[in-house]
Amino acid sequence: MNTFNKACKRLLDSVWTMTYIMTNDDTVHVLAFNREDADGYEFEKQIPKLRANESEERILESIEVDGMLYDVDNKKHIFSYS
Repeated sequence: MNTFNKACKRLLDSVWTMTYIMTNDDTVHVLAFNREDADGYEFEKQIPKLRANESEERILESIEVDGMLYDVDNKKHIFSYS
C-alpha cells in the first residue's frame, strides 16, 4: 500500500507543500504542490525539506527531499499539481 508523503519549501512568506507517493525506490508520483496546504504551515519544522527541480519550461523533472533525489513519474508544469 502506498502512503502519502509530504515535503515543503518556504518561499518568502509562503510554505509550498508537496504531497506525493513513492512509486519505487527512486521515483515519486506527485499528487499536489501548492501553498494552501495547512500542514505545511503548521508542521513546517517537522516536514522534510523540498527542492523542486524543473526544466526551463517549468516542467517538474525531479525532487530532492532531505538530500535524496527522486525522479517524477508524472511530469507536468510546476503549477498544475492541485
